[in-house]
Amino acid sequence: MEYLLDTNMVTALMEENTKFLEHLQNLSENDSVMTTVFTYGEIYYGINILPQCKKRKRLEQKANQAFSDLLILSADARVATYYFKIKSDLKKKGRPFNAENDLWIAATALANQMCLVTDDAHFKEVDDLQIEDWIKD
Repeated sequence: MEYLLDTNMVTALMEENTKFLEHLQNLSENDSVMTTVFTYGEIYYGINILPQCKKRKRLEQKANQAFSDLLILSADARVATYYFKIKSDLKKKGRPFNAENDLWIAATALANQMCLVTDDAHFKEVDDLQIEDWIKD
């Protein structure tokens, strides 16, 4: 199985969340875990807006470590096709996402037939998207 980590799951990795790490350790050797350029951008944006301090440096180190262990997927025309289909479908349902990057993350998961790992409930609105939450009780 291929898993795509949403931003909140990369944050859980950086924070060394026990439940997240248990899931990660229980994966088979055939499983793979990746993330997207959108998550990469969100994580470093969040760090970059912090004032220069020890906390920021520590978070930068944790982010660098997390991303060094993950393949980072970018968007291509196939992902963009899923993006506009998802966005159109959600608009027709009257359930648009407020978070534009989440549309791209969902599109990346669908385009690559991956399971999205997230604890954001709004992803449940996306048709055919397989979701797991690795930090939920």
